[in-house]
Amino acid sequence: MCHFYVANYLFFSPCHFTDDVCFPQIFRDLKLVSFSCCEHLTEIPDMSMVPNLESLSIDNCKSLIRVHESVGTLNKLVTLNLMFCSNLNTLPTRFKLKSLRNLLLTGCSKLRKFPEIVENMEHLEEILLQGTAIKELPQSIEYLVGLKSLFLDSCQNLEHLPSSIQKLQYLTTLNLSYCSKLQELPKLPPNTKYLDISDCRSLESFTMLSSPSNVIAEDLSSFQQMSFINCHKLINEQVQFHLTNLFYNEGPDSDTYLVFVNGDFVLPGSKIPDWFHHQSTNGSINLEMASILYGKPAKLFLGAVIELEKGASTTSMFACAYEIFINDTKVFEQKRVCEALDSSHVWLSRMKCSHLMWHLNNVRYWNHLRISFRISEVSSKAKVRAVLKNCGFHICCNQEGYLVDPTAIRNSIG
Repeated sequence: MCHFYVANYLFFSPCHFTDDVCFPQIFRDLKLVSFSCCEHLTEIPDMSMVPNLESLSIDNCKSLIRVHESVGTLNKLVTLNLMFCSNLNTLPTRFKLKSLRNLLLTGCSKLRKFPEIVENMEHLEEILLQGTAIKELPQSIEYLVGLKSLFLDSCQNLEHLPSSIQKLQYLTTLNLSYCSKLQELPKLPPNTKYLDISDCRSLESFTMLSSPSNVIAEDLSSFQQMSFINCHKLINEQVQFHLTNLFYNEGPDSDTYLVFVNGDFVLPGSKIPDWFHHQSTNGSINLEMASILYGKPAKLFLGAVIELEKGASTTSMFACAYEIFINDTKVFEQKRVCEALDSSHVWLSRMKCSHLMWHLNNVRYWNHLRISFRISEVSSKAKVRAVLKNCGFHICCNQEGYLVDPTAIRNSIG
């Protein structure tokens, strides 16, 4: 066994390794232990003799099968890294890790069961479970009261999430993309901002969308990014209609005021919403804006329909972007990378950007506004095979709660 010890840090080098490791009393003040890349290690030993441990790194141990129960009760442990331990199948049955902040399990492709959480773990902020074989998470995840990010993408065996997830009040990011067996989603916490369920092809039920007539603007008001790419069983024509209308946030026919947040949605569809006043099929929209909008708060809505090239069954990964020019000066650019699409999709973007209006020239009455959309490759190795079908633009300017005269914006005559 090869290792070196520096102050309160113990590193086991990636050499031939046996499992007869023990930690005598002399190591009780250890802060960090690393078994990284110990390819012959099959089991993490009893760690109860190192109660002050703060970081345990066991990543890339390809033969590791089991982690000792004692690891689940290390009260001072802050980081537990088991990434890419591809044969790991057994974690401690219970977690009682009150100091843990980061739990990293990406690439543990044989891990099927997540530990029960037996008490509040208020410091845990991030869990990475990408590519694991986990089928479900326990109801006890409600004790992860400080959790902010949960990554479950490419968990091919995941079938559902527990209803208790809605109790995680600080959860802002949830990635479930490529969970091919996921069939339903419960109600999510109210502060969720980023949701990715791309390529969840079995997903049929999402509590928030269970009945299109029950989808309300409040349900979407906190979201900044939602991706429904290739979710054809979930997003039917009726749901798509309601989602795109509610993307307006206040609703084009509603007087209800909600806090406006920037947002970015991608979902199956072939049509820009009708409430977009300005639409084009050539990838560019040219307008004239009156100087009375100078310095006024503005809400911008932009949309594009992306479809497959003729004869293509799918696209490769690609980027879709738009640029905003005022009087030939570029004042804003937004870019969105999309995974492979198997049908037409709609990309919608909204933003509150008062600063753009300061680029208007208040000396002359009319100013030229141009919005240009484009699709580009993200890798020279793959042809995009996606084309821009049409695009749209809508602006809403509020002044003391009232809409500015719509005649302040007109189609370009130049």
